[in-house]
Amino acid sequence: MIKFKPTSEQIEDVHEINGYNFSDQELDAFKNITQLAAKICGVEFSLINFLDEEKQYTKACFGIDIVEVPIEVSFCTYSMLEKDELVVSNTSKDIRYQENPFVVGPPYIRFYAGINIVGKNNQNIGTLCVLGCKPKELSSFERESLYTLANEVSSRLELMIKDKEVKRATKFLKNSTDLMFVLNNQLNIEYVNDEIEHLFHYSKQEVIGSSISILKPEEQMLDALMKLKDDSTHPKYVAEGKYFTKHNKELFLEVSASYIDSKLYVTAKDISNKQAIKNELRKEQLFKHKILETIDTGIVAIDNNENPSFFNNVARKLLGKTKFDELDFKNFKLFEVDIDGNRKEIINVNSAIKSVLNGDMIVNQEVIYNGNKNDNYLLLNTRPIVDSQHMVIGAVIALQDITEQKISQVKLKELVNQKETLLAEIHHRVKNNLAVISGLLYLQLINVEDESAKKALLSSQLRILSMAKIHESMYESDNFAHIDYSKFLEKLIVNLKTTLTDYDDKIKIILDVEKISLNIKIALPISLIINELITNAYKYAFPGENRGTITVRFFKKSDSILTVHVFDNGIGLPTGLDISRSTTLGFVLIRNLISQLNAEITVNSKSGLFFELNIPYDEEEEFLVAEDHLSSNIVIEG
Repeated sequence: MIKFKPTSEQIEDVHEINGYNFSDQELDAFKNITQLAAKICGVEFSLINFLDEEKQYTKACFGIDIVEVPIEVSFCTYSMLEKDELVVSNTSKDIRYQENPFVVGPPYIRFYAGINIVGKNNQNIGTLCVLGCKPKELSSFERESLYTLANEVSSRLELMIKDKEVKRATKFLKNSTDLMFVLNNQLNIEYVNDEIEHLFHYSKQEVIGSSISILKPEEQMLDALMKLKDDSTHPKYVAEGKYFTKHNKELFLEVSASYIDSKLYVTAKDISNKQAIKNELRKEQLFKHKILETIDTGIVAIDNNENPSFFNNVARKLLGKTKFDELDFKNFKLFEVDIDGNRKEIINVNSAIKSVLNGDMIVNQEVIYNGNKNDNYLLLNTRPIVDSQHMVIGAVIALQDITEQKISQVKLKELVNQKETLLAEIHHRVKNNLAVISGLLYLQLINVEDESAKKALLSSQLRILSMAKIHESMYESDNFAHIDYSKFLEKLIVNLKTTLTDYDDKIKIILDVEKISLNIKIALPISLIINELITNAYKYAFPGENRGTITVRFFKKSDSILTVHVFDNGIGLPTGLDISRSTTLGFVLIRNLISQLNAEITVNSKSGLFFELNIPYDEEEEFLVAEDHLSSNIVIEG
């Protein structure tokens, strides 16, 4: 059996018919057509069938009760393959039907004639067929009658489908939230949907027959509607406007009107909420605009085509421009400023703007702008403007006038230079004076024979030399606030070894110093303490021909503690010596310096002599000054 394979359009037509709820009147009409067809042709049965790819659906029948059958046993399958009709005089002798269950079994069909029914897509969708239990030839009258009846079925189906579409459209229009009305040439309302009551609180009866003016539209809308009906070159009118309800409440509508066949077809959507949002946005934009106009920063906004879209009063004054078209970025010259305030190179503003529109930023760039014929120092910041999808839609340029600050900065730099020169001179003079005093002490040392006096003079000379070295380092330093203490300590140790030549052959000094920068306020007392401890070790740790090592370490113990280690492998402290109570000049000096630093010193003489000095330290405050000068910050172990 050759199976009927309908197109998608044919299937669509059949399914649309199957989905239609036939009324009793429509079913009776189709039944009457099948009965008339059977009577005209003198046969027992007649059916109106529709076929898709799987089944035959019977919508009306006479002489037999059928609802649907598989397409494999449908007589109409072969008729659908023909252009207009299929007539089989004797089904028992036709190879297409001789094994059909309706032929070999009840009701033993022997005659079939089917006239195809055409759907809205002009393709076969079903048949009006007649069937008989005896072989038969179809006369021309019978054939013409069947064609007439089949056309009647097609016409009724078309009317049914159109009626269905009209009902659907009517329901849609009735339930639409848009206001819809039809106007005649005098702009009188001929039709309006139920939305008129919801929006304007008029009943349909109140407005139908009345002029559109009852809705109190703005004059420009009435003028536009008149032009629309009088001028065919304006096929459509779309606009937003203000109207008033029956109770004089303000409404905002978006109106669309077309002129067709001497009628104006108008739809209107309530946009009052949208208009309220627009008004709020307008207020917000006005508020933001006022803010931008009151701040003391120049603001320039550009779109993604590099065209200025806004600049405030400050920007106008800074740039000497009053209109957008005057702000030509091609002639917008900015100069980068070096550390001395000099022009370094021209910034390509167009390139900078392009980079910002690609998502880059310029942050705190100092520039010079001479658009007003006078150099203005400006601080330039730019950043892209992005939308909710993170797409760049423009850029904002912020300009701050820093001319006064730059002038003050130059003056301040001059003052700093003068101060630094003065400080250098002071350090130089102090160093020279200390060197003179050291020289005098040395001359006195040569002429003194008493050993104790010599030792006292030598200690004083070493202390003065330590202070002189500090001032020398400050004089040579580029930064008078801090010195590189590791380098200074190396020079101090070399100076001590040179001065203490008598001990040089048998004593070795090991130096382990972390690179730390210190202010003179903390560097000087630490240096004097180290000076005293090393000098004492030279003098007393290695009597006679004893050889030994002195180790000096300086490092950060933590972020808040500086630590100094001075230790030797000598004989240690003499029995009974308590450095916390000793009245010798050296230990009195050490105690005072420790108290000045608010430090703590730990002494251990179990193996040689070990000093650990811990100094509270703050990088911003340098060191924490003691509230009182007590000796309780000396800890003796062993």
